[in-house]
Amino acid sequence: MSMQNEEPKAIKRVEDFIERLHNLDYVIDEKAQRLVYFSEISDWGIGHGRKGVLSDLLANAISEYELNRDNPTLKWKAAQKCLIWIDKAFASGVVQEGKGLVSKYKELEREIKHLQERFDECNRRRQILEEENKSLRKLFPKDTFTGDVQGE
Repeated sequence: MSMQNEEPKAIKRVEDFIERLHNLDYVIDEKAQRLVYFSEISDWGIGHGRKGVLSDLLANAISEYELNRDNPTLKWKAAQKCLIWIDKAFASGVVQEGKGLVSKYKELEREIKHLQERFDECNRRRQILEEENKSLRKLFPKDTFTGDVQGE
């Protein structure tokens, strides 16, 4: 597989992971705060890393990616670093399915918008029918009917 094919896929994986974290589809288990790793990868290259807990190392990698998201020169490097920590988090079992409350909220907002549009359309049709009813009543006074609709 060529580097050109790997780069967009890796970036998409990072973007999807970050979005799912923000939407609470993924949550990081608190045991990630106790898992200590030695990061061999740093801004200065391999072998110049530092020790840290998985939650911090993952958060730092995500922050670095987000800061460099619009920088084509640094984006790929930041995505690679981020994927290392994402993969370690999955492998360590600290990434768990969340309740997805943000996703559910967005879905409910879309449903509310759709229902509001349907309500508005029904209201417009009701107003049109009321106007037509008034016009017909003017053409045909009440005493010309043998029976009237109840409720008026």
